[in-house]
Amino acid sequence: MDATRQRNGLGALRLIFLASGVAGLGYQVSWLRQFSVGIGHELPSAMAVVSAFLAGLALGAFLLDKRISASARPGAWYAGLEVGIGLWSLVTILILPELNDAVVRWIGIDPSPWRHWSLAFALPFLALLPATMAMGGTFPAMERLAARLSGSGRNVASLYAINTAGALLGTLGITHFLLPSLGSGLTLGALALVNFACAAATWFGPSRDERELVDSDFQFVDAPSGWRLGALVFSTGLFGIGFEILAVRTMGQVLENTVYSFASGLSMYLAGTALGAAIYSRFLGGDRFQARLVQLLTAVVCAVALALLILPASTRIYAGSVGLFGMAQAGAVLSELSLAAAVFLLPAACMGALFSHLVQAARRSTGGVGRAMATNLLGGALASLAFGLLLLPEFGAGVGLVVVCAGYLVLMPRQNLERTGLLGAVVAGLFFLSPPLRLVAPPPGGRVIAYEEGVLAAVAVVADAGGNRAIKVNDRFTMGGSARGFAEWREAHLPILLHPEPQNALFLGVGAGATAQAATLYPELAVEAVELIPEVVKLLPLLDTGPDQRWVRSAVRYHLADARRYVRASEQTYDVIVADLYQPARDGSGALYTTEHFRAIAERLNSGGLFCQWLPLYQMDREVLALIVRTFLDVYPDAFACMAHFNLNTPILGLFSQPVGDYGEGWFDRRTVDFQLKRGLEVAALRDDFDLFGCFVASAAELAAFAGPGALNTDDHPRVVFEAPRFAYDKRNDTFGRMLALLEASGGDPAPLLSEGGAALEEFGGRLGSYLKARDLYLKSTQAALAGEVDRQVDLLLESSALSPDFETSFVVAIELSHSPALTKAATERLLGRLRELRPGDTRIPVEPVKRPSSGDGGNHRHPSR
Repeated sequence: MDATRQRNGLGALRLIFLASGVAGLGYQVSWLRQFSVGIGHELPSAMAVVSAFLAGLALGAFLLDKRISASARPGAWYAGLEVGIGLWSLVTILILPELNDAVVRWIGIDPSPWRHWSLAFALPFLALLPATMAMGGTFPAMERLAARLSGSGRNVASLYAINTAGALLGTLGITHFLLPSLGSGLTLGALALVNFACAAATWFGPSRDERELVDSDFQFVDAPSGWRLGALVFSTGLFGIGFEILAVRTMGQVLENTVYSFASGLSMYLAGTALGAAIYSRFLGGDRFQARLVQLLTAVVCAVALALLILPASTRIYAGSVGLFGMAQAGAVLSELSLAAAVFLLPAACMGALFSHLVQAARRSTGGVGRAMATNLLGGALASLAFGLLLLPEFGAGVGLVVVCAGYLVLMPRQNLERTGLLGAVVAGLFFLSPPLRLVAPPPGGRVIAYEEGVLAAVAVVADAGGNRAIKVNDRFTMGGSARGFAEWREAHLPILLHPEPQNALFLGVGAGATAQAATLYPELAVEAVELIPEVVKLLPLLDTGPDQRWVRSAVRYHLADARRYVRASEQTYDVIVADLYQPARDGSGALYTTEHFRAIAERLNSGGLFCQWLPLYQMDREVLALIVRTFLDVYPDAFACMAHFNLNTPILGLFSQPVGDYGEGWFDRRTVDFQLKRGLEVAALRDDFDLFGCFVASAAELAAFAGPGALNTDDHPRVVFEAPRFAYDKRNDTFGRMLALLEASGGDPAPLLSEGGAALEEFGGRLGSYLKARDLYLKSTQAALAGEVDRQVDLLLESSALSPDFETSFVVAIELSHSPALTKAATERLLGRLRELRPGDTRIPVEPVKRPSSGDGGNHRHPSR
């Protein structure tokens, strides 16, 4: 082969390996998401799948290294491996759904940590092994072919840089384009085509005349061999992935924690690694191993130490980037990339250069590259266990990062004790002087009551200036507490009251505990709850739910598990199942809105059972709401919708599986004969049939008309995961548009909800219809108030009060508004005069206008607008 063909072949080889990197990381992301459906979203599950992937790569690299190195045709090996990867990826499209069903049964409901991690590791390891082993062999094969084409044995760094750059493109391309557009199955098919194209391009291109080429070799003058070099390679894999895990968890307290947040962190880590390998290949050559090793270890220690100083400023960096790039999705993603770049680029670049140096030193004419990669990958696989599951929850991310620094220091050659001592002093200083990596911010004038660093999230109990307490997860998601119990109580009461005789209830998601605890007011009801984050349940006793309720916390049986896996693994059936307000933009929550999950819940319902899925309308746009509604109706075609409370600041919609009783006048009294129960329901503004059925929003037909035709959210194509973040990122969105749009489309006719009956039920239906219309006018008056349109607010409140005497909220709020200084004296007198016409003799109406700041909550009046 002439020199020109060799150069062209080498250039083609680099493009091929770039594409191979795209496919390799694409597979990792796709398979991780698919396995999370069955294994669960707990961090042990996710880390076990990543470890299984890395372990498969390590095994393949180790077993194939010598065979490939001894072959006269490494290019043919490479082409064959790419074909094997593509073929097995097509097989996984068929087998992974079945394997997910099996692993749910094997792991069970409440597995021990060892059983959970072992099964979560073993199944993906075995299922993906044919593909991951082949992936592990591609680098040694490509390196041998490149050595023949280039006439040089120093290609490790350049190939690693190219392949990692491909992985970077794969991370961004898969997350932002392929998976949202094609779903998992078609994405795997597309990636298989990339493998086949790489195989064909190699077979008919660079490897065609490879028998004519001679292998080249290079060895450092003073490189260690045997176990010393192996220990270095293993340790850098352990500490490098450990650093990534700890930094990602810390940034999770600041970022939005969407699917794009994960991609931002991973892509910047890969970008830094590729950059470091490229810099090493271009500028850091030489034949001396030890001197360069000392320099690179020093650089890594300093870079990680710098990251330890940058991470406490994550909130300011992210906020500053959002101010620069804007609040829409593109700007927010750029802001997340900016923070990830500030944390990852320099340390990852130093680590990429160090890895290249060590693997290059391991290269021999008989192999070595594959075995060195296997050793490094094994260290990376164990990092998930060592740092993610053991060190992080026990000591926190800050101590973990200091351990990473100290670990790299230990690798320093013994002849550099002076430098090691100096760097050690710096690391010790960081341990004592660096700001803590607890990025939780209390409310203005408030404080942090408790803080727990868990394997899944950082959880804190915070108190505001008034002493009200709430739970914050990763400083991004605040769950209700003592000041927000009203809505959470109603989220339990409405579905329980709409069932005629519930004996047991299951709550998927605990939040601040108020919803599941409200269910304990029902004397004969057994209450269970499932929570993903153990620290949330641990901190519940620190929440004061207020003097209005006397909760019996021990009456709730808590399960610490992934909600999806629990539903599919359990054999228990329930009369009522209530799903929490899952924030749809959070990575993993989209799997709780799929047809498969809704069907699994249907299998857990007793005959005549009721399922309620609560939706936080203030956290989604109309398109995502329509998508979830369509998906729900696909499983529950007789569904109906209710609102939790009459509030446009945090509107909450409940999708109910089907009517399960003869709803009509007198239903509430038949369901609430217990005196203590009645008292507890009064606190939640539930006192009669109108309070209960007055929450009705839309029938199945009206929901279908609102949602319209379109795609569903499925396990194969989890659209919510990719579409919901656009609303979460844009802080300018209103909170109430979806609820008002749904009310406009529904018409407010309660007939589809009520049972058929005689004149009495027809009269009740007429009164309830007027109640619903008055309620909707009240909500429009709230919208007018938010817009500063006081005159329109007054007119809507009066129209609502005149329409239904059963709907008290508008009348009470109108009286409160009469005290507001926002009204002129003439407007106030007109308002009071009209109120007297509507309710002559009502002593709540002031005789004369009294101006003071509006209380906003009706004083002692309890109504669903709370």
